[in-house]
Amino acid sequence: MNFNKTAFARAVYAVKPSNFGTNEEALLDNKFMKQEDNQNSEEFNARIQLEHSRFVQNMEQAGINVTVLP
Repeated sequence: MNFNKTAFARAVYAVKPSNFGTNEEALLDNKFMKQEDNQNSEEFNARIQLEHSRFVQNMEQAGINVTVLP
């Protein structure tokens, strides 16, 4: 596959998650969301931070310039 002729982003912005948690109002009418017991814990926030870091790393390894915003 020749990626040079396919439209891909060369750069993206990634907003670093902070104080990530469940939106209680959205749980009421969004059937795709579910409450997990630990969603507002430090462990959950640490997992989200790790996922974000991996996302940024994967994008950079693919040759995409990532600007992380606080």
